[in-house]
Amino acid sequence: MGKTAFVTGGAGFLGRHLVQELLSTGWHVTALVRSEVPAWMQSPQLSIRQGSLDDERQLLAAMPDRPDAVFHVAGAISMWRGDMDSLMRDNVTASRNLILTALKRRASRVVLTSTLGVFQDEGEPISEHNSLRSMSSERNPYLLTKLMADEELQNAHRAGMSTVSIHPSHLLGPHDQAGWIKMFDDAVAGKLKAAPKGRANFCAVEAVARAHVAAALRPDAAPRYVLGGPTVSYLDMFNAIASRTGVKPVTSTVPSPVLKTVARLSDWWSRVDGKRPELTPGLADILCGDMLADDQLAIRDLGYRSESLSSLLDRVHHHWIERQATPARQAPAGLSARI
Repeated sequence: MGKTAFVTGGAGFLGRHLVQELLSTGWHVTALVRSEVPAWMQSPQLSIRQGSLDDERQLLAAMPDRPDAVFHVAGAISMWRGDMDSLMRDNVTASRNLILTALKRRASRVVLTSTLGVFQDEGEPISEHNSLRSMSSERNPYLLTKLMADEELQNAHRAGMSTVSIHPSHLLGPHDQAGWIKMFDDAVAGKLKAAPKGRANFCAVEAVARAHVAAALRPDAAPRYVLGGPTVSYLDMFNAIASRTGVKPVTSTVPSPVLKTVARLSDWWSRVDGKRPELTPGLADILCGDMLADDQLAIRDLGYRSESLSSLLDRVHHHWIERQATPARQAPAGLSARI
């Protein structure tokens, strides 16, 4: 009999690739879906349960007994303080409920999807040895709630549960609906005027999904793994997208103080009109800095491999062209099945 997995966020971007990776390697998967079930989620090895992570009874009824792995991929990704209630519900309460349910159902391991952003930037690419950012001083509401979710996982680990957290940088790949693929829309709309000054790693979403499965299977898995990819400046990323969409290249960057000032003003105005701004102070901080991973441990333990930016963007561009022909249902703003 194959291994069994329980997956949250399976209908989303990373979740879709994780579910497909599990099915292709012989797992039987139970996926918890909060709303509409996508058409692609049809397989004799895939069981769908509809319910909410903030309802403990629904969660307990949905999770099978003794799953080999529980993958917690679902979460909210908004960096706007106006979404704090939903961030607390979807990132903190949901994680606590899932971990408690996994304990009751005697899960062999819980694998939680986090983000590279929860680590302190110590001037070098981030490894698993970096300290986490301080919850007491964290101003980015998304990172604060991911830190709180991480604390829930670490409490379970200290209590004897087998847990692993996965911390990727930015994700790229097919079937993206609300992430970096939107930059192609911005390019053709003439919105790519200047780029932030930061740099980041870009991870192939399929490789990140495979790393999740490997972390579930490895008997001596580390408590955390960071995942990276090619290091790219945002200016180079903007120009790579511009070249694929046939628009003029981006020739300038935005000084970091200017970008952060615009973000603060946007945040202030959002308190007046109640609308989520496109640029928040937390996002500006990320775009002005480096988001780079030293992923040697994941390469050694999980067989993690990314791919070149050119290959990644070619595949995303191909998916974007297909999506233009057959528009997909958009994910609600600020919600994702990733991080």
